[in-house]
Amino acid sequence: MKRCLALVMALCLALQLAGCGRAKLQRSGASSSKAAMKTVSMQGITYRVPEAWAQQAGETGYWHYPSSDKTAGLINTNYTEVDFSAVSSESDLKLGYEVAFRGIQDSADNFRLGKKEYVRVAGKVSMKVTYTQTIGGRGPYTTVVYMLADVDRDTMYFLIFIMDEEMAKVMTPYIEPIVDSVRFRR
Repeated sequence: MKRCLALVMALCLALQLAGCGRAKLQRSGASSSKAAMKTVSMQGITYRVPEAWAQQAGETGYWHYPSSDKTAGLINTNYTEVDFSAVSSESDLKLGYEVAFRGIQDSADNFRLGKKEYVRVAGKVSMKVTYTQTIGGRGPYTTVVYMLADVDRDTMYFLIFIMDEEMAKVMTPYIEPIVDSVRFRR
């Protein structure tokens, strides 16, 4: 199931990034802390992204584009239902993250791990993975993935930041504010 999810995510990313030429970046001149942000609600969570970024709804989440060139970079937020009934400790949860990570790693082309760590997002233990990959023969892309579980609702959330070298200069300052804005809705 998790490998299937990772493969589907990789395919979706490849389709989104496989496009035509380079377009101009949407640079407003404002820093990430001063940019106008909008709140997005998705299946049990909310988070904030820059208002100027294009947003496209998907079946289980959203795609956010800081540029009209969709091959330069994007943020994909999505969720999947997971049976967490066997999770009774933080160790069990971390094991679940490791399984999901292996699925992502196995489905990525030219995967090169940068860093893997456990962090807190919205007060919950989460996994953050930074790596490079190629997608659809393009790249390398720096990819930062946050995996976040809501064990009570049997839901796993993914915040995936994918950017080429030029787009990394635009997107990187926004990663922390976007992740810090994640909140669970009850």
